Amino acid sequence: MSSFFHVSIGDGLYLISSVASGTSMEFGPPTANSYLIVGREKALLFDLAVNEPGIRDYIKTITDRPLMVVLSHGHPDHIYHLRDFSQVWMHEADENFPLCLNPGLKLLKRKLTIHQLRQGDTIDLAGRVLTVFHIPGHTMGSILLLDEQTGTLFSGDTVARRVLYGITGCPPLSEFEEMLLHLPTDRIHKIYSAHDRGAIEPEYIGHMIRLMREELPKTEKYWHFPGFPKMRNLVYGEESTPDFFDIAVPEAVLDCEGESCRPK
Repeated sequence: MSSFFHVSIGDGLYLISSVASGTSMEFGPPTANSYLIVGREKALLFDLAVNEPGIRDYIKTITDRPLMVVLSHGHPDHIYHLRDFSQVWMHEADENFPLCLNPGLKLLKRKLTIHQLRQGDTIDLAGRVLTVFHIPGHTMGSILLLDEQTGTLFSGDTVARRVLYGITGCPPLSEFEEMLLHLPTDRIHKIYSAHDRGAIEPEYIGHMIRLMREELPKTEKYWHFPGFPKMRNLVYGEESTPDFFDIAVPEAVLDCEGESCRPK
C-alpha cells in the first residue's frame, strides 16, 4: 500500500503528501508537500519534499506525461530521493548547496544534470505556462512558480506561515520585504507552500510584511538550535488559523544594513 496520497487543488494541479501526517487539508502542524502540475505535453514536479520512496512511480498513477523536476531550493528536506532522477531544474545560486547533508541522501552529484532557472524565466508545459520568481532569503537560490492559467503560486519556503530566514546567506530583510511586495498579487488567486496543505490567500503576503516590519523587531523571544546562529523568533496567532506566522531571523540580520548583510 502506497504511503503517498494526492489531492486535486485545481485543474491539472495536485498536492502530493504522505499519509504519515494524516490526510487533512486544514491548517495545523507542518506537513511536507510536493506539487504536480500537468500540462498537455509535459508535467512538472515542484520539490521532492516527501520522504517516502517511489514518488516517481506514484506520479505515473496520476499522469503519463514526461516529467521534469523543479526544486524551490537546495535544502535537504526538499530533495528526498533525488537519486531517482537524472536531472533537475533550480536557481544557480543553490547549485553548489551541499545536497547530501542527511543520511539516506546518498547522491553522486556528478550523475545529476542541473539546469538553471532565473528570475522571469517561463516554463511551458503546453497549454500551461509557469513563471519563475527568484526571492533570496530562505536560501540565496529560493524560487517560486506562478501557474498563469489558474493564478496558483507555488511558494516553497518563501511565502509561508513558517519562515526560516537567512541561515545560508541572505539579502537585508528590507530587500526581502520589497521583493515580496513586487510579486504580482493581481495575478495570484491562491498560494501553496511546502509545509502547509491549506491554501494561503494572496493577502497573506502583506500580512507577512507587516509582521516583519512592525512586530519582529519588538519580539524578545529567541529560537536556539545546535549549529544555527542566535535567531530572533516571532510567533503570531494560532497554528490552526490562516493568519498564523512563525519567523526566525538571525540576530545579526536585524542589526545590519545593505551590503553588510550579504554573504561573503
